[in-house]
Formats: sequence, C-alpha cells, structure tokens
Amino acid sequence: MTRKQSEASKRRWQDSEYRKKTIDAMKGRTAWNKGKKRSPETCQ
Repeated sequence: MTRKQSEASKRRWQDSEYRKKTIDAMKGRTAWNKGKKRSPETCQ
C-alpha cells in the first residue's frame, strides 16, 4: 500500500460508524485458522 492509502485507512477506522458497520459485518464468520493443525514449532 502506498502511504496515502495507509493514512486514509487509518482515518477511516477513527470513524465510529464505519468501525461498527465493519465489525458487525464480520461477526459470525469462521476464523481463517479454525480447524488448521498447528505445527510443532508453534506448539512450543
């Protein structure tokens, strides 16, 4: 990402309405790593 895009994304998350709408849209989704086996390195 470019610096402008990064700054715009940070500003967008400061908006409580945007944050609430995005969080509500993601609720109920299965986590990307649910059901994946952990490697021995990560178990230690």
